[in-house]
Amino acid sequence: LDQGSQQIIEDPADLLVSPFGWHDTNAIAGPEFTDTRGNNVFVQVGGLDARPPNPTGDRAQGGPELEFLDEFNPDLTHSIEQNQRSSTTNTFVALNQTHDILARYGFDEAAGNYQATNYTGLGLPGDAMLADVDDPDVICNASVAFVPSPAAAADVDGQDVNMELNFCNLTVPGRDSGMDNSVVVHEFGHALLARLIGGPLWMQGSVADSQIGAMHEGAGDYLSLIMGMRTTSDPGDAITLGEWYYGDPAGIRRQPYSYDQAIGGRTFEDWNTEDDPSTGIANTEVHQAGEIWAAVLYDMTWELIFKYGGARDGSAMEIAFNEDLHHAVGRTNAAGTATLFTTPTSMLGPDLLDLTTGANNLAMQLFIDGMKYTTSNPTFTDARDAILAADQALTGGVNHDALWRAFARRGIGFRAFGGPLTTTVPIDSSYELPTTPAHITGTAFIDADGDGVRQVTESPLADTLVYMDLNDNGTHERLEPWQSTDAEGLYSFELYLGGPFSIKALPRVNFRQTLPDPIQVENGPINDGGHDVYVVTGKSTAEIDFGFVPSDQTLGIFGTKFADENANGVQDPGEVGIAGVYIYVDLDNDSRIDIGEPAAITDEDGNYGIDYNEAGSVTIREVLDPGFVLTAPASGQHDITIVVGLPYIDVDFGNNSVIDYGDAPDTYDLAGEASHGIVAGLFMGAGVDAEVAAQSGAFADGDDNSDTDDEDGVTFTTQLVADAAASVDIEISTSNVSRGVIQAWLDFDADGVFDADEQIITDGDVVAGTNTFTFNIPAGAQLGDTYARFRYGYERGLGPNGAALAGEVEDYAIGVLTDQPLA
Repeated sequence: LDQGSQQIIEDPADLLVSPFGWHDTNAIAGPEFTDTRGNNVFVQVGGLDARPPNPTGDRAQGGPELEFLDEFNPDLTHSIEQNQRSSTTNTFVALNQTHDILARYGFDEAAGNYQATNYTGLGLPGDAMLADVDDPDVICNASVAFVPSPAAAADVDGQDVNMELNFCNLTVPGRDSGMDNSVVVHEFGHALLARLIGGPLWMQGSVADSQIGAMHEGAGDYLSLIMGMRTTSDPGDAITLGEWYYGDPAGIRRQPYSYDQAIGGRTFEDWNTEDDPSTGIANTEVHQAGEIWAAVLYDMTWELIFKYGGARDGSAMEIAFNEDLHHAVGRTNAAGTATLFTTPTSMLGPDLLDLTTGANNLAMQLFIDGMKYTTSNPTFTDARDAILAADQALTGGVNHDALWRAFARRGIGFRAFGGPLTTTVPIDSSYELPTTPAHITGTAFIDADGDGVRQVTESPLADTLVYMDLNDNGTHERLEPWQSTDAEGLYSFELYLGGPFSIKALPRVNFRQTLPDPIQVENGPINDGGHDVYVVTGKSTAEIDFGFVPSDQTLGIFGTKFADENANGVQDPGEVGIAGVYIYVDLDNDSRIDIGEPAAITDEDGNYGIDYNEAGSVTIREVLDPGFVLTAPASGQHDITIVVGLPYIDVDFGNNSVIDYGDAPDTYDLAGEASHGIVAGLFMGAGVDAEVAAQSGAFADGDDNSDTDDEDGVTFTTQLVADAAASVDIEISTSNVSRGVIQAWLDFDADGVFDADEQIITDGDVVAGTNTFTFNIPAGAQLGDTYARFRYGYERGLGPNGAALAGEVEDYAIGVLTDQPLA
């Protein structure tokens, strides 16, 4: 959540978890409120001694278009109507965004999140978060109020939680905490922890001078920290919270947060009864002790970034960080029991996880899952063990090395003990790592004789990427541990838990792997070219080696064809190769592949090698598939000069997909989204544009409103009348590309599916310009609103669903009239 500048955000709701938007409460399209109330949050201006929601509190008004445009003026006092309404808007957005992000990680309806209506039917409804801003009750403060368990009236799932965001007079003019996102998100952190630890039917309270009280504060601080991270963040940054609210550069904590312990140095040793010299308050006071837990979680995030970024400094962010915090590792089965012991939430198995997301997303997942594994009134070491258990369930424990480093550097190491009770003082701190790590080690080498055995004369192969293929799909994804072999060809993985692991190496250009031999033996077990290793906890496994022989095509032209998902012209981590594409030497420079021109087809990883080594300048091109545009090289071709006896490498091509999707309601795409690769000149109407996914909607106008309005190729020239003939005109582009054929359907029974007997045009041949087609409306057609789909492409017999090679799809909302046309 950004701070420091005002910006207008359009359609910010995450429809996966807030499917009807933020202003709905009845699960029917259309808002029930046009102010700062909705399914997840009620926000209004507070009043003296008024428990949220303040019944007379003002709210920003969005009108029928839900446009909340009150501009905040920092030069005027917090209490003017303009600024109060701005604060209700800011708090409404911040809390809803936090709700949506956390739901992605498993703080969902079944886990006891805060919603007026639970759309899935899981969990208990009736508990939207109630927040008062600019509240006068306790100035220079903010709080979440709830009745904790085991009280009979505890605010468990289904019971409202109240948030007061007070104003402060430490600045001139005074300021409202509802305008400081670090404070707003911190308070959400209290509500999050209260519902997750012990399960949704246990409301975990904050006990004075206790470790659970410290975790309440620390969890809130950490949630603000991780949601404030950006690609420019650095482990040496000094991060403060509440700085704007208090008007103090030092923020509201005794120290800034930082991975650098010279800046933020809190450790478990600081949990003691001594008075802090700067505040005169005992170190067990929950806000002061909360700095310990927040520092641990923040370090955990950086250690995971270092692990997956391949460096122990800010440069790791380029590889390991994901700006999209909505991109969770995996939706988990949230706890739903009435006991204090929550059902584990992350036993998905690696094959069901999204390992392409970032290390910061992994940290968030472990933060959420760890609380679900934690029993009530825990100590710091209880919570530490719960995070370790969450990672074991999520990934098999491959991140324990990074987690233990974070815990140990903050004094919650292997031999730390938080005591038998959450109020225990003193405790035992520890900076030790577990004593029984195991390692998987090996070497990559140049197997000069190709026999799959390393001889003493065969050289090491540096910079070979070796990885743990957690989901065994043969592709290295961002959250799969990896090592790059050093100058001696060595690599090593550190593990604190045993289990089965698949160790693989990425292919090397100009080399062929010989160890393990990747050749598939007929009728033999599947050979993926990796090592299947079983590690016994505490027992290392060595000589997991990889051999590579120089390829038969060491002289030639080599490169990779890759999916350039962000269209930046560079193959970034996570962008995979594209198989089956022709790359060729355009000897006559006519921009097309001809018989006799040297060529190669990219392999499953997008790599290719052309056996060509004649001296001179040549042009290298690709055969561009329909539905893609070339992003690299920018010129569309590589002009290179071949030197006899030397290979030419890194002749890479990047493509970005350009696909046209339908926009009828999503029921029409249950059998697969209708899509066409875009090819210049092959379209209906005036043109066609690309979308990233189906633009489903009740009015079939999502594609109309995406970029340019390309839903212009079909005109119904007659009214649609039951038991009568009807006609349409279809405009076909006048370009010189080969003509396709038209398929069309009209949902006569309005059941949300295009059935086989509802096809009105089959393999319709067309010419450039206007083409008229007639069809009959059945007597039994459902009267009223329905939908039509028109597909133009090369495939004959194409159905209403699924991907087509090329062309365009257009969907229309249309009405069937009574048996008499309207005059």
